[in-house]
Amino acid sequence: MGIQGNAAVLGRMHIAELIEDELRERGWDRDDLAAKMDPHATPQDWAITRCALDFLMEVRCPNLLIDNKSSEQLGRAFDVDSRFFQNFHNLWREVQPQCEKRCFRSRRRAAPNEFPPETDTQKGE
Repeated sequence: MGIQGNAAVLGRMHIAELIEDELRERGWDRDDLAAKMDPHATPQDWAITRCALDFLMEVRCPNLLIDNKSSEQLGRAFDVDSRFFQNFHNLWREVQPQCEKRCFRSRRRAAPNEFPPETDTQKGE
């Protein structure tokens, strides 16, 4: 059927489920996918792509957005239009309940030397 073949799942399936199904169908794993997403990547760039892929596959929050670069890389790997993945994910996001978590909407960034206070466990007490 191919990755674009089942329009009935639009809005109901998270993009991670779609990607996992396609990986299984093609006999790929996430390492294979990361390599196909950026075939000319340095080892460091491959690691960043692999980390971003894991994040996308594991975090199922409607506040998470798929950027153009990730969508283009997924499109390249699966040989589909680069907008397919953003559109698919956005349709899923539209039908999700409003997420009240602030996981991706921080008001400010922590300063480089700003750490949470040590707990008694961390102090060894």
